[in-house]
Order: sequence, then C-alpha cells, then structure tokens
Amino acid sequence: MSQVKTSYSYDAPMDCINFTSLDDEKDTQNINSWFEEKANLEKQNPNGHQRREEEPVVIRAVPVPHFKVSYKPQIPEITTVEICPSPLILETTSNQLQKDKKIKELQKGKVPKSKALRLPHFATINLPEKKVKNVTQMEPFFKTDKRGVLKAQTWKHQLEEDRKQQKAAACIKACPNTVTSQEPFVPKKEGKKSVAEGISGSLVQEPFQATEKRAKK
Repeated sequence: MSQVKTSYSYDAPMDCINFTSLDDEKDTQNINSWFEEKANLEKQNPNGHQRREEEPVVIRAVPVPHFKVSYKPQIPEITTVEICPSPLILETTSNQLQKDKKIKELQKGKVPKSKALRLPHFATINLPEKKVKNVTQMEPFFKTDKRGVLKAQTWKHQLEEDRKQQKAAACIKACPNTVTSQEPFVPKKEGKKSVAEGISGSLVQEPFQATEKRAKK
C-alpha cells in the first residue's frame, strides 16, 4: 500500500481513504474533497454549528362555509369497546355453572324431609330444671380467721378486766377509826441547846460516843 504524503493526513477521517486501492491519486482526491467541504462549512458557520434552514410556517385556516348549502354537522359514531374476559375467568365460571347444574339434578331426585318439631303435650308440662349456682366459698387468706378469733378473745378479756377495775374503784375503802381509842398526841419539849453556833450561823454537833449510849441502856 502506498503512503499518502500530505500535511493534513492525520486530520482526515479513515472512511475517506480506501486502503484496498493502490492508487495514490484517488486517495489524495478523496482527502482533498473532504477538507474542502469542511472549509466551506466553517466559513458559513464559524462557531462550528450547522445552521438549519427555517421552514415556512403553514397557516391552517378553517375554510369559509358556503351560505347556500345548509349546514349538516357530522355526529360522531358511538363506539363501545368490549373487554374480553381472560381464559381463566371463563374456565372458572363454566366450572361453577356445571357444578350448580349437577347439584340441582341431585336435589330433584331426593324427597324433601320435614324438619318441623312436634307440638308438646299441654297436660304435662316438663320444665327444665333450674340451675342453681353454688355459693362462693371463702378461702383462707393470710390466716385471717385465726387472727380474728384471737383478736376477739383478747378484746373480751380486756373488757372484763376494765369492768373489774371500775368496780374496784367504785368501792369505798375507808380506814378504821383509831383516833378515839388512841392517846392524844403530845409534842416533846426540847431541852437547852448544847450546840455551839458558828460565826456563819451553821450548827456544829457535839461528838457522840457509843459507850455513853450503852451505859444508859
């Protein structure tokens, strides 16, 4: 393959060059044509963006009605969309209908039985027994019964003792009259004082000896 000698061969796209061809002239023509187109576009739009041609605005006006022809509005056709049920729903409904038919056929063959109750004999009326509920039984709770009995006993004993004390306090316990039978009280005369009075007025007792007491006896 021949090598193309151009100063701008690196900028050209690879699609322009036909690597299978062996002609240098064809390759150079393709590359030159591509660069020429690029230069023309840059002149038209230097920013590199392609300018779009402005399309003319089409005004869609309503046509003017003809006054001689009478106006006949077109009524839109009413269309109803029917929803097709799913095959699963169709199967379930068909199965249910078949079951109902079979049940009706079986019920026709059977004889209906009367389920009415017989009338009672009014001569002897048997009423049901009245259910009497049992009385609630007290259960021991923290030995309340025993404690109550002990408290009642102690209370009675305390009341009896209080009554005895009140009776004893009400009885008069006077001492016997011994004043008339006894001799009258005579106070003893004091002798001369053999006591030396101090300067401060305090009494100083004389010395006492036990030998004197024994001698008197």
